[in-house]
Amino acid sequence: MPAAASGPRRIGSRVVAFATSFAVLHAVNAIISMSFNIVQFFVLARVLEPSRFSEVILLTAISFYVLPISQAVGRANFVALRQSADEANMARAANEASAILYLHGALMLLLACAVPLMVGAGNPREAIESVLYVAVCLANNLWYYDIQPTVWALDLGKRFERVSMVRRLIMFCALPLLWITGSFLTFVVVMAAATVAFMFVLPRYLPLDARPFRFRPRLGPLRWRDARAYLGLFWPALLSSLTELVVLNSPYLLFALAFGAGPAIVAYDTVMKLTRLAMTVARNLSESALPRLSRMFFSGDKAALGRLLGLLFGVCLAEGVCLAALMVAAGPFVFRLLLGPNDVIPPGTQYVAACAILTGCIYQPATYFLAFNGARDLIQKMTFAAVFGLAVFAGLVLSGALGLTPALWAYTAYFAAVAVLSVGLSLRLVQRMGGLTASIPPGAAGATS
Repeated sequence: MPAAASGPRRIGSRVVAFATSFAVLHAVNAIISMSFNIVQFFVLARVLEPSRFSEVILLTAISFYVLPISQAVGRANFVALRQSADEANMARAANEASAILYLHGALMLLLACAVPLMVGAGNPREAIESVLYVAVCLANNLWYYDIQPTVWALDLGKRFERVSMVRRLIMFCALPLLWITGSFLTFVVVMAAATVAFMFVLPRYLPLDARPFRFRPRLGPLRWRDARAYLGLFWPALLSSLTELVVLNSPYLLFALAFGAGPAIVAYDTVMKLTRLAMTVARNLSESALPRLSRMFFSGDKAALGRLLGLLFGVCLAEGVCLAALMVAAGPFVFRLLLGPNDVIPPGTQYVAACAILTGCIYQPATYFLAFNGARDLIQKMTFAAVFGLAVFAGLVLSGALGLTPALWAYTAYFAAVAVLSVGLSLRLVQRMGGLTASIPPGAAGATS
């Protein structure tokens, strides 16, 4: 009887282990975050006056445009901690990472306080609302793009995901409060309070003796030589973030200049919304594989790295094929569902969207792999190619030689070229791993506790 019962117990323990794994927790958090953003947009659109709602959209955009800095800090911290080969170097890198997080957080707080000066405010109440709302948006950048990769590098991803899940669920509770009271000020005060509270909760939830990273930097040991070394990691991380900004966001301005702020912008934005949806799934898959990929990279395990990277590309591509097939089969219906009476999408755009979705699903894992492993020279090549390709694309669009549909196809071709190049550079990075001597930090075998 005990032997027979051991089988179900083993199955049950495996189910529990899978349900509480880093990949599952991260996926659940991604779903909660996407749901929160959609519901928040829905509620704000119905609670705020049209003019104030437009202002809030503008305030939200501020966090998008400074996002590359947060991405660069998080990626540089990740590489700095991952490539630290001994306890002394780990302590130094962790201290630098802490100091950088404080510095970046202080700059973001100053930016939030300056918001009323930049966009104006109708009255003191709206000024306070704007400052708190932008501060929450920028703090979300700090949480997900600065702190999250830093904690991942310490193999504490599961702990971070648990805290993030509670944090986001508490913020979800602020949305019914906004809906019932109609008070945007009350909403942002609750959100800001939760944001500050969890900045204190997270370091206390991390194990005291597992890693030297404590969110309490010591300024005395910081040296200029170490700062220069960190800048050497920050620069390629910033380039990779700016490349994403160039490739994915700059065409908005080009389409507006060439075709006006009408159907062209709606068509491009709709294609990119569907593409970003696919890329969100691919990004989640990439982030789930990131701790193992980086361990294999910095330990020089070339064969295992190649297999896992190939599996990641295959899964992301399979996801892209499914969504692309849906667009080919039912694209016009999807456009009508999304846009309703504002459906001004030109015929045939579903095929453009299908190709863009496929492209995004290979672009995302490739750029993540390059960015989080400090491939400076390869990232510089990708950035140069992206900027050069954008210049060619801009010349074609602004010359008036292309109509709207050909311009959408031209953008998709440009996006695909950058994506193929990023995949090629990722494979190049794997091929030249033979000379790596770096090892993973002590105790990294703990995966993502």
